[in-house]
Amino acid sequence: MTTFGWDDSHWGGIPTARDGIDFYTHKCAEGHHFYKDTEYKQAMTSAKALGIPVLGAYFVNHPGTVVDQVDWFLEVVKAETPWYKDVPWIWQIDAEKFPQMDRAPNLAEINAFGDLICSRTGMPASSVIAYAPKWLYGNTLVGLKYKLWASSYVSGVGSYETLYPGDTSVRWAPYSEQTPIILQYSSSSLIAGQVTCDANAYRGTLDSLIKMLGGEDGCLMVLNQGLAHGGPMDGLEVSSRYPKGVLVVDRPNNLAWLYDWSEEAKEFFIRLGYENGQPLEYDARIRAAEEFDFDVMALL
Repeated sequence: MTTFGWDDSHWGGIPTARDGIDFYTHKCAEGHHFYKDTEYKQAMTSAKALGIPVLGAYFVNHPGTVVDQVDWFLEVVKAETPWYKDVPWIWQIDAEKFPQMDRAPNLAEINAFGDLICSRTGMPASSVIAYAPKWLYGNTLVGLKYKLWASSYVSGVGSYETLYPGDTSVRWAPYSEQTPIILQYSSSSLIAGQVTCDANAYRGTLDSLIKMLGGEDGCLMVLNQGLAHGGPMDGLEVSSRYPKGVLVVDRPNNLAWLYDWSEEAKEFFIRLGYENGQPLEYDARIRAAEEFDFDVMALL
Protein backbone atom coordinates (compact mmCIF):
# COMPACT_ATOMS: atom_id res chain seq x y z
CA MET A 1 0.00 0.00 0.00
CA THR A 2 1.21 3.51 -0.82
CA THR A 3 0.76 6.43 1.56
CA PHE A 4 0.60 9.87 -0.04
CA GLY A 5 1.82 13.19 1.28
CA TRP A 6 2.08 16.88 0.46
CA ASP A 7 4.93 19.22 1.28
CA ASP A 8 3.85 22.82 1.09
CA SER A 9 4.88 26.45 1.53
CA HIS A 10 3.32 29.88 1.15
CA TRP A 11 3.38 29.31 -2.62
CA GLY A 12 0.78 26.57 -2.27
CA GLY A 13 -1.82 28.25 -0.12
CA ILE A 14 -3.66 26.99 2.94
CA PRO A 15 -4.97 23.39 2.66
CA THR A 16 -8.76 23.30 2.60
CA ALA A 17 -9.43 19.57 2.30
CA ARG A 18 -7.61 16.35 3.13
CA ASP A 19 -8.25 14.68 -0.24
CA GLY A 20 -6.74 11.36 0.87
CA ILE A 21 -3.46 12.90 2.03
CA ASP A 22 -1.91 11.14 5.05
CA PHE A 23 1.18 13.26 5.69
CA TYR A 24 1.75 16.98 5.32
CA THR A 25 4.77 19.17 5.92
CA HIS A 26 5.05 22.93 5.53
CA LYS A 27 7.99 25.27 5.22
CA CYS A 28 8.82 26.88 8.53
CA ALA A 29 11.88 29.04 7.91
CA GLU A 30 15.32 28.98 6.39
CA GLY A 31 18.93 29.82 6.96
CA HIS A 32 20.58 32.12 9.45
CA HIS A 33 17.36 34.07 10.13
CA PHE A 34 17.14 34.56 6.36
CA TYR A 35 13.41 33.93 5.91
CA LYS A 36 10.34 32.82 7.88
CA ASP A 37 7.25 31.47 6.12
CA THR A 38 4.34 33.68 7.16
CA GLU A 39 1.72 30.99 6.41
CA TYR A 40 3.33 28.20 8.44
CA LYS A 41 1.10 28.54 11.51
CA GLN A 42 -2.17 28.91 9.59
CA ALA A 43 -1.39 26.09 7.17
CA MET A 44 -0.36 23.67 9.91
CA THR A 45 -3.37 24.54 12.05
CA SER A 46 -5.62 23.89 9.05
CA ALA A 47 -3.91 20.58 8.21
CA LYS A 48 -4.35 19.42 11.79
CA ALA A 49 -8.02 20.42 11.79
CA LEU A 50 -8.55 18.51 8.53
CA GLY A 51 -7.43 15.33 10.27
CA ILE A 52 -4.22 14.71 8.34
CA PRO A 53 -2.63 12.19 10.71
CA VAL A 54 1.10 12.83 10.14
CA LEU A 55 2.36 16.40 10.17
CA GLY A 56 5.72 18.10 10.09
CA ALA A 57 7.82 21.15 9.40
CA TYR A 58 10.70 21.74 7.06
CA PHE A 59 13.60 24.13 7.33
CA VAL A 60 15.95 25.10 4.51
CA ASN A 61 19.41 24.29 5.82
CA HIS A 62 21.89 26.91 4.63
CA PRO A 63 25.58 26.00 4.58
CA GLY A 64 27.71 26.92 7.58
CA THR A 65 27.06 26.59 11.29
CA VAL A 66 23.79 24.89 12.13
CA VAL A 67 23.34 25.90 15.78
CA ASP A 68 21.58 29.20 15.09
CA GLN A 69 19.48 27.58 12.36
CA VAL A 70 18.23 24.74 14.55
CA ASP A 71 17.59 27.15 17.43
CA TRP A 72 15.40 29.26 15.17
CA PHE A 73 13.66 26.23 13.67
CA LEU A 74 12.69 24.93 17.09
CA GLU A 75 11.72 28.40 18.32
CA VAL A 76 9.18 28.82 15.50
CA VAL A 77 7.84 25.27 15.71
CA LYS A 78 7.33 25.48 19.48
CA ALA A 79 5.73 28.92 19.29
CA GLU A 80 3.40 28.36 16.34
CA THR A 81 2.70 24.62 16.54
CA PRO A 82 3.13 23.87 20.26
CA TRP A 83 1.14 20.65 19.81
CA TYR A 84 3.83 19.08 17.59
CA LYS A 85 4.65 16.39 20.15
CA ASP A 86 1.00 15.32 20.27
CA VAL A 87 0.98 14.01 16.69
CA PRO A 88 3.26 11.81 14.58
CA TRP A 89 5.80 14.41 13.43
CA ILE A 90 8.36 14.78 10.64
CA TRP A 91 11.41 17.00 10.98
CA GLN A 92 12.26 17.64 7.34
CA ILE A 93 15.72 19.05 6.57
CA ASP A 94 15.55 20.77 3.19
CA ALA A 95 19.12 20.45 1.95
CA GLU A 96 18.63 21.97 -1.48
CA LYS A 97 20.83 24.67 -2.98
CA PHE A 98 19.03 27.90 -3.76
CA PRO A 99 20.39 30.94 -5.63
CA GLN A 100 20.99 32.82 -2.38
CA MET A 101 23.52 30.16 -1.32
CA ASP A 102 27.10 29.82 -2.54
CA ARG A 103 26.88 26.03 -2.13
CA ALA A 104 24.65 23.27 -0.84
CA PRO A 105 25.04 22.08 2.76
CA ASN A 106 27.50 19.24 3.03
CA LEU A 107 27.22 15.82 4.68
CA ALA A 108 28.67 16.99 8.00
CA GLU A 109 26.29 19.97 8.15
CA ILE A 110 23.20 17.88 7.37
CA ASN A 111 24.18 15.30 10.00
CA ALA A 112 24.89 18.03 12.54
CA PHE A 113 21.51 19.63 11.83
CA GLY A 114 19.70 16.34 12.45
CA ASP A 115 21.79 15.56 15.53
CA LEU A 116 20.86 18.89 17.11
CA ILE A 117 17.15 18.37 16.41
CA CYS A 118 17.27 15.01 18.17
CA SER A 119 19.31 16.24 21.14
CA ARG A 120 17.23 19.38 21.63
CA THR A 121 13.81 17.73 21.28
CA GLY A 122 14.43 14.20 22.55
CA MET A 123 12.67 12.87 19.44
CA PRO A 124 14.09 9.83 17.65
CA ALA A 125 16.41 10.00 14.65
CA SER A 126 13.74 8.18 12.65
CA SER A 127 11.60 11.36 12.79
CA VAL A 128 14.27 13.33 10.88
CA ILE A 129 14.32 13.02 7.08
CA ALA A 130 16.70 14.86 4.77
CA TYR A 131 15.34 16.21 1.51
CA ALA A 132 18.65 15.80 -0.33
CA PRO A 133 17.93 14.75 -3.91
CA LYS A 134 20.14 12.63 -6.10
CA TRP A 135 20.16 15.26 -8.85
CA LEU A 136 22.04 17.53 -6.45
CA TYR A 137 24.13 15.16 -4.32
CA GLY A 138 24.58 12.02 -6.39
CA ASN A 139 26.36 9.49 -4.20
CA THR A 140 28.19 12.01 -2.02
CA LEU A 141 26.01 11.46 1.06
CA VAL A 142 27.39 8.06 2.04
CA GLY A 143 27.41 8.17 5.84
CA LEU A 144 24.24 10.22 6.16
CA LYS A 145 22.67 9.33 9.52
CA TYR A 146 19.15 10.19 8.46
CA LYS A 147 16.72 8.81 5.94
CA LEU A 148 16.52 10.30 2.47
CA TRP A 149 13.61 12.17 0.94
CA ALA A 150 14.26 11.97 -2.81
CA SER A 151 12.83 13.94 -5.69
CA SER A 152 12.44 12.74 -9.27
CA TYR A 153 9.59 14.30 -11.21
CA VAL A 154 7.18 12.77 -13.66
CA SER A 155 5.86 14.95 -16.46
CA GLY A 156 2.38 16.33 -16.81
CA VAL A 157 -0.35 17.82 -14.65
CA GLY A 158 -3.03 15.83 -12.88
CA SER A 159 -4.22 14.40 -9.62
CA TYR A 160 -1.47 13.26 -7.29
CA GLU A 161 -2.72 9.66 -7.44
CA THR A 162 -2.79 9.58 -11.24
CA LEU A 163 0.72 11.01 -11.55
CA TYR A 164 2.33 8.58 -9.11
CA PRO A 165 4.81 6.38 -11.05
CA GLY A 166 4.39 3.36 -8.76
CA ASP A 167 6.20 1.60 -5.94
CA THR A 168 8.55 -0.19 -8.34
CA SER A 169 9.51 2.88 -10.35
CA VAL A 170 13.21 3.53 -10.99
CA ARG A 171 12.60 6.91 -9.36
CA TRP A 172 12.93 5.02 -6.06
CA ALA A 173 16.44 3.85 -7.00
CA PRO A 174 18.98 3.96 -4.16
CA TYR A 175 21.79 6.48 -4.00
CA SER A 176 24.43 7.33 -1.42
CA GLU A 177 23.95 3.73 -0.19
CA GLN A 178 20.36 4.38 0.87
CA THR A 179 16.95 3.67 -0.58
CA PRO A 180 14.81 6.79 -0.16
CA ILE A 181 12.06 6.52 2.41
CA ILE A 182 9.91 9.20 0.71
CA LEU A 183 9.78 10.22 -2.95
CA GLN A 184 8.65 13.62 -4.19
CA TYR A 185 7.50 12.80 -7.70
CA SER A 186 5.71 15.92 -8.90
CA SER A 187 5.57 19.68 -8.37
CA SER A 188 2.56 20.11 -10.64
CA SER A 189 -0.02 17.82 -9.08
CA LEU A 190 -3.56 18.62 -8.02
CA ILE A 191 -4.37 18.15 -4.35
CA ALA A 192 -7.70 19.18 -2.85
CA GLY A 193 -8.39 21.38 -5.85
CA GLN A 194 -5.11 23.27 -5.49
CA VAL A 195 -2.67 23.31 -8.39
CA THR A 196 1.14 23.06 -8.63
CA CYS A 197 1.36 21.00 -5.44
CA ASP A 198 4.40 18.94 -4.44
CA ALA A 199 3.21 15.33 -4.26
CA ASN A 200 5.05 12.68 -2.28
CA ALA A 201 4.78 8.96 -1.61
CA TYR A 202 5.82 6.52 1.10
CA ARG A 203 5.89 2.83 0.21
CA GLY A 204 3.97 1.35 3.11
CA THR A 205 0.88 1.77 5.21
CA LEU A 206 0.06 4.81 7.29
CA ASP A 207 0.55 2.68 10.38
CA SER A 208 4.07 1.67 9.34
CA LEU A 209 4.93 5.31 8.60
CA ILE A 210 3.78 6.34 12.06
CA LYS A 211 5.78 3.56 13.66
CA MET A 212 8.84 4.44 11.60
CA LEU A 213 8.66 8.04 12.78
CA GLY A 214 8.39 6.89 16.38
CA GLY A 215 4.83 8.15 16.72
CA GLU A 216 3.64 5.05 18.56
CA ASP A 217 6.24 2.68 19.90
CA GLY A 218 9.35 3.83 18.04
CA CYS A 219 9.49 0.69 15.88
CA LEU A 220 10.83 0.93 12.37
CA MET A 221 9.35 -0.80 9.38
CA VAL A 222 11.34 -3.59 7.76
CA LEU A 223 13.25 -2.04 4.87
CA ASN A 224 15.23 -5.04 3.67
CA GLN A 225 14.73 -8.79 3.96
CA GLY A 226 16.74 -11.59 2.39
CA LEU A 227 19.19 -14.46 2.85
CA ALA A 228 22.48 -13.90 4.66
CA HIS A 229 25.75 -15.26 3.31
CA GLY A 230 28.71 -16.10 5.51
CA GLY A 231 29.33 -15.94 9.23
CA PRO A 232 26.92 -17.22 11.88
CA MET A 233 23.80 -16.20 9.92
CA ASP A 234 24.79 -18.07 6.75
CA GLY A 235 21.73 -19.42 4.93
CA LEU A 236 19.24 -17.73 7.28
CA GLU A 237 16.68 -15.12 6.30
CA VAL A 238 17.43 -11.78 7.92
CA SER A 239 15.34 -8.62 8.23
CA SER A 240 16.72 -5.12 8.68
CA ARG A 241 14.93 -1.91 9.61
CA TYR A 242 17.88 0.21 8.47
CA PRO A 243 19.21 0.68 4.94
CA LYS A 244 22.83 -0.50 5.09
CA GLY A 245 22.59 -3.91 6.73
CA VAL A 246 22.81 -5.72 10.04
CA LEU A 247 25.29 -5.83 12.90
CA VAL A 248 25.10 -9.23 14.61
CA VAL A 249 26.38 -9.08 18.18
CA ASP A 250 27.56 -11.82 20.54
CA ARG A 251 28.08 -9.80 23.72
CA PRO A 252 29.07 -12.70 26.01
CA ASN A 253 31.98 -13.46 23.69
CA ASN A 254 32.58 -9.81 22.73
CA LEU A 255 32.24 -10.53 18.99
CA ALA A 256 30.40 -8.84 16.16
CA TRP A 257 29.75 -9.52 12.46
CA LEU A 258 28.79 -6.92 9.86
CA TYR A 259 26.45 -7.91 7.03
CA ASP A 260 26.08 -5.45 4.16
CA TRP A 261 22.81 -5.28 2.27
CA SER A 262 23.08 -5.66 -1.50
CA GLU A 263 20.29 -3.77 -3.24
CA GLU A 264 21.12 -5.57 -6.47
CA ALA A 265 21.07 -9.11 -5.07
CA LYS A 266 18.47 -8.36 -2.37
CA GLU A 267 20.59 -10.35 0.11
CA PHE A 268 23.01 -9.75 2.97
CA PHE A 269 26.73 -10.50 2.62
CA ILE A 270 29.32 -10.76 5.37
CA ARG A 271 31.81 -7.92 5.12
CA LEU A 272 35.34 -8.90 4.14
CA GLY A 273 37.42 -9.43 7.26
CA TYR A 274 34.43 -10.18 9.50
CA GLU A 275 33.92 -13.84 8.53
CA ASN A 276 35.05 -15.04 11.96
CA GLY A 277 33.82 -12.01 13.85
CA GLN A 278 35.69 -9.03 15.20
CA PRO A 279 35.98 -7.70 18.77
CA LEU A 280 32.86 -5.69 19.53
CA GLU A 281 34.87 -2.50 19.95
CA TYR A 282 36.95 -3.30 16.86
CA ASP A 283 36.72 0.04 15.08
CA ALA A 284 34.60 3.08 14.31
CA ARG A 285 32.58 1.14 11.73
CA ILE A 286 31.13 -1.16 14.35
CA ARG A 287 30.40 1.74 16.70
CA ALA A 288 28.70 3.60 13.86
CA ALA A 289 26.68 0.52 12.99
CA GLU A 290 25.28 0.48 16.51
CA GLU A 291 23.79 3.90 15.90
CA PHE A 292 21.81 4.57 12.73
CA ASP A 293 23.21 2.92 9.61
CA PHE A 294 22.81 -0.77 10.51
CA ASP A 295 20.21 -2.71 12.41
CA VAL A 296 21.49 -4.54 15.49
CA MET A 297 20.73 -8.19 16.17
CA ALA A 298 21.77 -10.35 19.13
CA LEU A 299 23.25 -13.75 18.32
CA LEU A 300 21.31 -16.35 20.29
